[in-house]
Amino acid sequence: MLFDEPYYIAINQARWAVAENVLNQLKINQGLSFTSCLDVGCGPGWFSEKLVNWGVNVIGLEGRQELVEEASKRVNEAKFYQVDVESTQQMSQFAGADLVFCFGLLYHTENPFKVIRNLNLLTKKVLFIESMNVPFDQPVTYLVEEGKNETQGLTYHAMI
Repeated sequence: MLFDEPYYIAINQARWAVAENVLNQLKINQGLSFTSCLDVGCGPGWFSEKLVNWGVNVIGLEGRQELVEEASKRVNEAKFYQVDVESTQQMSQFAGADLVFCFGLLYHTENPFKVIRNLNLLTKKVLFIESMNVPFDQPVTYLVEEGKNETQGLTYHAMI
């Protein structure tokens, strides 16, 4: 599975190092506690496992059924569901969570603004989003065709 390649693991380790620090600071400095989490765009459950180990009840949401099945095998302590994050109807089936965690997903969606609105509806305390930034001097967005594999969006297009 591509998600298990050293390149992806290194990216996720770097992302988690930052995320864990931010979440700990929110606990310490803001007095926030988190008991529930939606891991949106959870893939095979890499962050879900970290979040479970961090002490929250995790529900993973993923667009690809084969990744839902893989995540379920890897992280027994969490529950996983197949959902289209751009569908308000599908997303509204889920109860909100203290923490909505969405890493590495937005740039794989056709309508990232709709996704953010859907995530906001499910957020009780903190919506934590990580996405890709392109280093240009002025605001620039491109819609690009992605490769067709399990690490890409459902429509194989990305907004970068």
